[in-house]
Amino acid sequence: HLAVLFEASRGTLVEQGHPAEVVEQALAVLMRSALENLLALGVPLGVTGPVARGDMDAVARHVTALAGPAGELYALLSARLAEMLAAATTSATGMTGMTGMTGTTGMTGTTGTTGGAESKA
Repeated sequence: HLAVLFEASRGTLVEQGHPAEVVEQALAVLMRSALENLLALGVPLGVTGPVARGDMDAVARHVTALAGPAGELYALLSARLAEMLAAATTSATGMTGMTGMTGTTGMTGTTGTTGGAESKA
């Protein structure tokens, strides 16, 4: 499944005019760092990015900028991540939801109150 994410990301960035070699190197660093954080810290502390920070406005801007299948994939993954983070925080604290994100994001399937923990990036 990582291959799907890598190729979708690579294809989108190359289509936008970025050199393939630079894109592949940047994605390798980003994906390796994200996996290392996740393995070391687990969910939710090992998750970084706009969903983890509760910045759903940034997520909505990313979806709009990506458009098409890449935007749809990003929206789907972001919505699922928000659900995972909310569930992880709820089970860890016994509280409902997480602080940092509220309301509708403008993305299909991403409503409610969720958020994330800040982590090293």
